[in-house]
Amino acid sequence: GHYCAADTGDPIACAAGKYNPSTGKTVIGDCLACPPGKYCATTGRATPTNDCDEGYFCEGGNSEAAPPANICPRGNYCE
Repeated sequence: GHYCAADTGDPIACAAGKYNPSTGKTVIGDCLACPPGKYCATTGRATPTNDCDEGYFCEGGNSEAAPPANICPRGNYCE
């Protein structure tokens, strides 16, 4: 859930909506967008938090289980 920039010993947390499952990473680009269908609610995640709520769709990089902009359209099924 973190990376350490060059010449520092202080870990920097990946932002909400991102995660980092690996150790020894050194740049912000090592933080991965949460995958589609999942969300990463807090900073410093090593794994996604959980699946997004039914009735919503998560395209990737989400930090909420029920993103208000991604409500499943009427007549469709979203997990």
